[in-house]
Amino acid sequence: MVNQLWNTVRRHKAGETVGIYSVCSAHPTVLEAAIRQADADGTYVLIEATSNQVDQFGGYTGMRPADFRDLVYSIADRVGFDRDRLVLGGDHLGPNRWQKLSAEDAMANAEALVIAYVEAGYTKIHLDCSMSCAGDPVPVGDDLAAVRSARLLRVAEDTATRAGLPSDILYVIGTEVPVPGGAHETLGTLTATSAGAARATLDRHRDAFEKVGLTDIWPRIIALVVQPAVEFDHLQVIDYHREGTVQLRTVLQDEPGLVFEAHSTDYQETNRLAGTRRRPLGDPQGRTRTDVRDEGRALRPREDRRRTRPGRRSLRPRRGHRTAHARPSRLLGGLLRGHGPAAAPCPPVQLQRPAALLLARPGDRGRREPSLRQPRRPADPASPHQPVPSRAIRQGAGREPVSRTARARR
Repeated sequence: MVNQLWNTVRRHKAGETVGIYSVCSAHPTVLEAAIRQADADGTYVLIEATSNQVDQFGGYTGMRPADFRDLVYSIADRVGFDRDRLVLGGDHLGPNRWQKLSAEDAMANAEALVIAYVEAGYTKIHLDCSMSCAGDPVPVGDDLAAVRSARLLRVAEDTATRAGLPSDILYVIGTEVPVPGGAHETLGTLTATSAGAARATLDRHRDAFEKVGLTDIWPRIIALVVQPAVEFDHLQVIDYHREGTVQLRTVLQDEPGLVFEAHSTDYQETNRLAGTRRRPLGDPQGRTRTDVRDEGRALRPREDRRRTRPGRRSLRPRRGHRTAHARPSRLLGGLLRGHGPAAAPCPPVQLQRPAALLLARPGDRGRREPSLRQPRRPADPASPHQPVPSRAIRQGAGREPVSRTARARR
């Protein structure tokens, strides 16, 4: 089987402007839409389950890794999509689900979690031990996080060898700041990961991997998760400014097989993901891509009224203006109604831009105030779902930023 993800990373490191978005949803309709979109584009699709959604006990979806794999495969088979064009990943695999337990108990569960994912055939494994367990220091620190990641890496490699997949597993290390799923503080400004912090993460993990006898594993570490100073909640988006990561982008110049992985890049505007003489991020042909969020996380109008503060307003797009989400929205509408995409109402899902794997280039609060964008209200007041954010709203002087709501760890 061709390792599609490996090829994308190599092409990018060779100078091509390519990337891949990851679909992190367990909703069958979302998965089918993503597969159909990849089929229409002639690309592969990367689908990831998070440690909250799917684990060895069932997660909040009730599915174990093998169950989720079978769900994705069944959808692909039904629509005629080749399984070789599917890449399955596990996101934030570590002690995330068991932070209230002692470190040893949490890590024992984390080991079983990694084993379940690898045995089920997932080939993109994100090792994330950045969270503190009961009795740990807060934050846990690079050294301890790296040692625990090395422990899980050893388990993953041993499992892959037993399963006959010793060279197929690719790994991602590091985590964003704030931690996965977003912080609980006021959503106003974020600081991008510094070049020094990124280098420290790489150095600590490299040393830890060598100490457990995995000196040859580094070429299969394909991505470093960083915080690109982008975030969103149901009301606001912190936009991305590429010029703010000049120093961060130098970190991987001496790493021939590593790229950046960025999370929470939903709703980012195309022009902010495109640098000088560069195509927009997320698609090899440079088109804007979309992801979808299942209806359980769509914003309800009553919640919108409760959260919106005086002095903020929603902006509607120009009459007749076609957004980049139009085509996928029609496609998804057709799936939900069971007929073609020509005539479908706004589906009960919330479209969002991709959480791109490669090269998110964030802004710098020292240079520019981050923009805050707010979804417009639906035309039908009775509709329980919000449409896609449209135009930017800048945070005005003297306005108090909206406090973001707690979001579950992804």
